[in-house]
Amino acid sequence: MTMPESGIETILNNAGSFGQLNAVLYFKEPSSHFKVIFDDLIDVFGPEKIAYSLFDLDSDEMIEIQTITFPIQNENAIIQAILIKKREKIFLEYYKDQFIIEHVFRPNDIEHVGGYNLIDKYRQEKSGYILAIGFELSIHLSSYNSSLQENLSDASLHPILLVKDENDALTEIYNAYDCELNDCKIEILQRYCQCIKY
Repeated sequence: MTMPESGIETILNNAGSFGQLNAVLYFKEPSSHFKVIFDDLIDVFGPEKIAYSLFDLDSDEMIEIQTITFPIQNENAIIQAILIKKREKIFLEYYKDQFIIEHVFRPNDIEHVGGYNLIDKYRQEKSGYILAIGFELSIHLSSYNSSLQENLSDASLHPILLVKDENDALTEIYNAYDCELNDCKIEILQRYCQCIKY
């Protein structure tokens, strides 16, 4: 007869209880590159569904649109495309020559997703990138530096793995608590790094 698992053992044995894993790749490129990047993401990822929107920063309104066209009338808006598959999503965001490609999925699906190929591809192609990998991250493109710092300083979001392209890639792990739960989370972040060949 086996003993029932304790609450912590149940959490440790089910990575899905950690929430969504976010891999957020940030880089700078002119707006003229948007269509090339967008078309490439579709070709490589092969989404089942695509949703488009603009977030108007002046009015704080999200506007659903049918397609993305350039130039956009409101330069103070974030353009967003969400590429959706059954177990994962890729977010592409653009704002004033800044891009984010974000891969989102539940960590217990890590063996069944392929969006990391896009993160790997663009990490290798773009210079000056920043890649943040963690759980339930919320990084805003219009205030990228400050929102990244807020995430890094929020111990409840730790661990966070940060990779910066500064000549050679520099890796930092933000981990406020040394415990078995965070060790399990770090293991998942390291598995993601293996998936992106880092």
